[in-house]
Amino acid sequence: MTSYLPTTTAGVVRRPGRDVAAGTLVEAPAVSGAKAAAIRVVATVAPAAVAAGVVAVGAGAAREADGLVGTLVPAIAGAAGPGGAAPALALGLFAVGALLALSIGARASDRSGRRRAVVAGLVLVALAVAATFIGLLPPAGLLAGIGAAMALMAAPAWLADARTPAPAVAALSVPAVVAGLVAGALVPAPTIVLVAAVVALAAAATPETVAGPQTPVWRLPAKPDFRGRASSVVLLALIAVAVPFAWLPVLPAAIVAGAVLLLIAVATIAATAEAASAATRGRTATAARRAASAGASAPVAAPARPGTRAYRAAVRAFDTTEPLTPALAVTATTSADVAAAVRTAAEAGMGVRMHSTGHAAGSSSDMSGDLLVRLALAGGVTVDEERRLVRIPAGAAWRDVVAATAPLGLAVPHGSSGHVGVVGYLSRGGLSAYARSVGIAANHLESVELVTADGREVTASRDLEPELFWAVRGGGGGFGVITAVTVRAFDPGEVVTGTAMWELADAPAVARAWAEWTATAPAGITTSLRVMNLPPIPGMPFRITRRKLLVVDGTAIDRDGRGASEVAGELLRTLRRAGRPVFDSWRSAGIAEVPFTHMDPDFGGIAHRTDTALLGAPEGRSAERSRAIVEAFLAQVTADGSPFLMAELRQLGGALAEAPDGGGAVAHLDADFAWFTGVMISRKRTVDDAAAAFAGVRAAFGDWVTDYTMPTFASDRDRPQRNYPAEVRTRVEALRERIDPAGLFRGDVAVGAR
Repeated sequence: MTSYLPTTTAGVVRRPGRDVAAGTLVEAPAVSGAKAAAIRVVATVAPAAVAAGVVAVGAGAAREADGLVGTLVPAIAGAAGPGGAAPALALGLFAVGALLALSIGARASDRSGRRRAVVAGLVLVALAVAATFIGLLPPAGLLAGIGAAMALMAAPAWLADARTPAPAVAALSVPAVVAGLVAGALVPAPTIVLVAAVVALAAAATPETVAGPQTPVWRLPAKPDFRGRASSVVLLALIAVAVPFAWLPVLPAAIVAGAVLLLIAVATIAATAEAASAATRGRTATAARRAASAGASAPVAAPARPGTRAYRAAVRAFDTTEPLTPALAVTATTSADVAAAVRTAAEAGMGVRMHSTGHAAGSSSDMSGDLLVRLALAGGVTVDEERRLVRIPAGAAWRDVVAATAPLGLAVPHGSSGHVGVVGYLSRGGLSAYARSVGIAANHLESVELVTADGREVTASRDLEPELFWAVRGGGGGFGVITAVTVRAFDPGEVVTGTAMWELADAPAVARAWAEWTATAPAGITTSLRVMNLPPIPGMPFRITRRKLLVVDGTAIDRDGRGASEVAGELLRTLRRAGRPVFDSWRSAGIAEVPFTHMDPDFGGIAHRTDTALLGAPEGRSAERSRAIVEAFLAQVTADGSPFLMAELRQLGGALAEAPDGGGAVAHLDADFAWFTGVMISRKRTVDDAAAAFAGVRAAFGDWVTDYTMPTFASDRDRPQRNYPAEVRTRVEALRERIDPAGLFRGDVAVGAR
């Protein structure tokens, strides 16, 4: 996580969250004594039960070595292997299982994965002890390794989620493991199985993570993040402690010592790698600052060719629907790297392309003759709290910015996904989670730093390069390589956010109620209506997967003299009268929770196609038109055989319909809704199938489809569309021609922006 450097503590108004009336919103996610206590009890007992189970497996191996199990169950013992082979194999599989669990990760979600991992770990350890008791030592070793790693990594994290201080987490977890190791040597195996099963049931009945966002978030298992996560290193150390207790009676001391040293070595390597990485980042930033202050040229990154590690790192993107295949690629960590890349491309007659997180990679045009610059500039997010200004280097994602501003009581106009890159989002306008309250996100820019086609480093603002500053705010790129932006933050007051879901049987009534409400909705709330058909994905409650559901999510803040609770409460009472939701997470919440509300997946790699359009008309809103649009939308996306994984109508109006003084190229939107949908591509569902599905929805919308699209969503270069009127396009193109006459950045212009 990048750092932030608040310069002062003055000038920010903080308003405490107000209590929400019963029946208006669901329970707020504040830590309650009973819930926190339940989590602390279960998350403390779980490591003890796991440690006892590991020792029981070791004791079972010792009994097999003595022939006791062979006497009781000779057929099974014979199948397990001759002599000491089965215990040795079990030890090896234990290590394999532990490393396997570490490699795939024990966090299905930052919000609900802790509990799931603890439950799964306890169940696996209980099965391992039972398998040991009947002589199946190798499977027992594998199950014990996986279960121990999952539970021992997740349980301390669960304690921390319940706002248990870090010293208390260690004070509870380590003695629990030690007590479990001792108990495992004294308590009969059947009792350990029973205890593990009971604790697993208790964990399953314990509340979800108390602190932090409560809305589910898609998160596939991934390699554990050692950066700043001492818990992973502590886990390896705990396994190293558990191994001698469990296996010393079975194997020679030298083998046990080797296993312990191996695990300690892994932990040491992980910690050393993180320290070295942090030191390298620090040296790079320091060198860049010294070079800048001394007027010297810092060493610059050289473009890499296909097949190299540096090339693969530079072309890595979130959206892998269309792989990025430039002729050269470089990762830029300083503005000097960017300027050098621009000069290299110009001298070679190549175009310059750029990306950071790669969320818009699927909309990129062919770049086989271009140089791609992946922006990952050092320096971190900095916050001037007094002036409410946030400087963000290119390459930072919105979650980095929210992490810096939320503790100060400040919000920024981020999108629905915290993992989206800031610069690409703002250069295309940006439709934020607070959009109806604060308008187009790009209008919150105060300055933009970029490298132009001639290699100059330019700062554009209302006073410096005002025409360029106007164009970069929604103009769609092609003006230069943006290296940093400064955004104006705001105080949202109270924040109410959440997601509610209904069965399709209730969808017509709920959707109609939402449509009628949108026609006169106050500007303090921004919502969307979606139909989602989720497969069972880690991080999602099982009860909301495997079928189509109607979803209404959004965020309300204090605006125009009306509180967020009042505004959101009116909507929720209307929707709940129309149908009872099967899932409801709306609540008075913190600023840091808003990026999770929309439940956008934070993993890519799934082949898909999308389509989007602005719907409605600029001559004023009406409940009749809103209702008709929503009914047409619902009929298409809920029909039998509908291929849509997700289809959405995002509510517009409010501040989005108002062009502020001094706004950018995309200053406002004249439409009722932004329509966005996606189809997964597979052998059974082709690109042509997706195109046909999109055409069907467009035909159903008819004349409600405007000639415009929201630049942030546009991805199909084959579909005629535009982001702004002809007079704006002419002005933007004239500026591009003036500052980039050779067309160095021409290939990087966004869909619909030319």
